[in-house]
Amino acid sequence: MRKGVPFAILFVIFFALVFYSVHDARNTRDCPFIESAGEVNGSAVAVFGNVTIIKPPHEEGFVVRNDNVSYFVDASQAYFFPWGFVVSEVGQGMKVPKYVLKYGDDPIIGQALKNVSVESALHRGEVQRIVACDYSGRLLWESLQPLSYLWEMRREGKILPFERGEGSFDVLMDEGGGYLFVARFFGKPRYRFGTDFLHIYGREGLVREVELGDFAEPPAHVFFASNGSYSLFGFEILEGDGTPAGGRVFVFRGADVVFNRTFLRPEECMCHVIHGWGEVTAEGCATFGLLEGVGEYCNGTFRYSEGG
Repeated sequence: MRKGVPFAILFVIFFALVFYSVHDARNTRDCPFIESAGEVNGSAVAVFGNVTIIKPPHEEGFVVRNDNVSYFVDASQAYFFPWGFVVSEVGQGMKVPKYVLKYGDDPIIGQALKNVSVESALHRGEVQRIVACDYSGRLLWESLQPLSYLWEMRREGKILPFERGEGSFDVLMDEGGGYLFVARFFGKPRYRFGTDFLHIYGREGLVREVELGDFAEPPAHVFFASNGSYSLFGFEILEGDGTPAGGRVFVFRGADVVFNRTFLRPEECMCHVIHGWGEVTAEGCATFGLLEGVGEYCNGTFRYSEGG
């Protein structure tokens, strides 16, 4: 009996090591965008310790040189961070959401919107595939998001002609503070299908989701700026007829929101309409253009000056 104890312990340890190695192998997939590279000439666009990112002349893609190993990143655009890089591509084959607007009788106004629901459609459309890899060539994570959606109006359970269709999301991507920022706006038609979102990704994947609002029209003059530590993001809000209604501005420190304000346009002026530009100083002070002036956020204080 005593002789069997060490054998049982060894068996358990062996089984655990086998299980761990299999489990670990399933989470160490190779990055799908890299291939071997030889000697490459070009200019360095980023350096992170012993990792150098090189842009070859007259060629799409990038070369990553990690110590004495080099590989080619086959992508026309990529975002590079101290922890790795992110590539986005457009593919096919993902089921898109369908937004259903259900109308019914109202004793006062007649036909009224009762609710909006989301259904899974059989239609497959374009998908945005965002893939993150580390500099050893290992896949970190990937995210799939539909680039289009279906919409449909129903009155008393019946679908009427010309009251269905397809729309697309407007997507803005940029990087700042070690994170990838991806803004997703409903295009046209919107019909108040839901709120627009800003997704913030880091080494571990999605780290923050910020609701941007549910507006009548797609935003205009969307802009993004970063100094490497602080990031500025803003856009103009439009009325249902396309006239300016105001703007919304965010300031981030890394992935954390430090300033979030909606500027509604006063009746007497156009002074709180986003002009579509912004900048961040090394100290984290954010300056952005409002149509008749300039807004500035610095050290917890916001100031507006006309004619700036």
